[in-house]
Amino acid sequence: MNAQISVETLSPITYKQTNVITSELLAQLYGTDVVRIRQNHHENKSRFVEGVHFYKVVGDELRALKHKVALNYFVKIAPNARHLILWTERGAARHAKMLETDQAWDVFEKLEDGYFNQREKVANHPQPVPQPESSLDRARAMEIALNVADRLVNMFPNLSSESKQAAVAGVFNPIVGRDVVPLPAISEHYYSATEVGQRYGISANKVGRIANTYMLKTEKYGKWFIDKSAHNDKQVETFRYNEAGVHKIEELIEGGRKAA
Repeated sequence: MNAQISVETLSPITYKQTNVITSELLAQLYGTDVVRIRQNHHENKSRFVEGVHFYKVVGDELRALKHKVALNYFVKIAPNARHLILWTERGAARHAKMLETDQAWDVFEKLEDGYFNQREKVANHPQPVPQPESSLDRARAMEIALNVADRLVNMFPNLSSESKQAAVAGVFNPIVGRDVVPLPAISEHYYSATEVGQRYGISANKVGRIANTYMLKTEKYGKWFIDKSAHNDKQVETFRYNEAGVHKIEELIEGGRKAA
C-alpha cells in the first residue's frame, strides 16, 4: 500500500528544469485511480501537448526516475514500464478540469501555489558587496550581479516585465552597491485572489478555480508577481488581478448564480 502523501510535504520532482508530477502521485492527490488519469489522457490526446502539458521519459532517464520516485515517494512504478509520463502544471490543471471534483480543484490550487512553483530560495535582501576598489573588482561584482539576476528571472518565467525589473533591482542593486536598476513605476492596482474572494464572498481557491477554468491568468486580466507561499517558506509566482480581471470574475460569479 502507498504511504499517505500530501501537497504540503511533497518535494517536487524536477525534469528539464521544470517541476513535474507522475500520474501515480497525481491520482493519489486528486483522489482517483491512476487508470482514470491515463484514460483521460488517452481519450483527449489532442488536448495534451508533449513539452507543454507533459514529458514522456524513456531509456536511461526512465530507469533513474523510476528508482528515485519509488525510493522518495513510496509510489510503485511497474518495473517493466517502457515509459513514464511526467505532468507539468498545465497538465495537472487539465486533469483537474477533466475530473471536475472539489478535491481535484482544491489540490491543484495547492500544487499551483506551492509544489509547481517551489524554487531554490533566493534571498530577498542579499548582503551588499563592499564597494569595489579596482576596475577588476567592479567587473567581478557586475558579473555576479548579472548571474544572480539572470537566474532569478529564469526561475520565474511567467513574471510581468515590471515584476522582473523589480526582482532584478532587488538582487542587482545591493550586490553592486548602488541603484543601477530603477524600480518600475506601477500605476495600476492589482488584487490577490484573497482580496477578490473577500469582495464577492468566496474563497481564494474558488477565485483561482474560476480563473483556471476560464483561462483568465493572462496579461489582459492581471500580472504575475513573486510572493511567499501560503503553505511554506518558498517563493512562488502569484497571479494578481487588475480591474478588468476582477470585473470578469464578478461577471462569471453572477452568471453562475443566475444559472443555478
